[in-house]
Amino acid sequence: MSKDYEMLSRRISEEAWRLTREQGVRGWNTADLAEAAGISKRTLYKVVPSRESVLRTVVLSQIRNTQERLSAAIDAAGTVREKLEAIANEFPRLLAELDPALFRRIYREYPAIEAEVAEAHATLGMPVIRFLRTSIDAGELVTPADPETIFQMLQAFVLYFLREENDGARAVSKIGLSIRTLFNGVYPVNPGGEK
Repeated sequence: MSKDYEMLSRRISEEAWRLTREQGVRGWNTADLAEAAGISKRTLYKVVPSRESVLRTVVLSQIRNTQERLSAAIDAAGTVREKLEAIANEFPRLLAELDPALFRRIYREYPAIEAEVAEAHATLGMPVIRFLRTSIDAGELVTPADPETIFQMLQAFVLYFLREENDGARAVSKIGLSIRTLFNGVYPVNPGGEK
């Protein structure tokens, strides 16, 4: 792929994301996108065949960017506890920047995109999975679940709350609380369990 093609593809994706944020999922068409990107519709169709395909590219790109930033936050933290807190703090914050309500509307309009995002979890979750595996192998974390299952739990929290919660801020808050609960566990106040 040539550098010019990559730059054109990036520009189209950026404009598609901007149009979607400003006008909604159905508020623009490919003619609007071509105009915003400063290209002809013919050129646009050489790069992306449909609005759904460009939205798929944009959504996956936004999620990859979020994962890269999450990976950087994990790497910057010191202890295993600090790394877990970085995941619990940064993951919901980064999701808030993505505009969960907009993603929910995209998923409702194009269910195949949501399915593809769910299928891509192994690649997208590699920074978290790698950290968990390394910490478990080093004896720094003890869990009956393997790292992939833990990440699937995180993904389930995200998908559930983004789909079910109408208030994006509340969804992000519930995702963070769910992650902390997963990492900290639920224990009785009294070790024997008696009142």
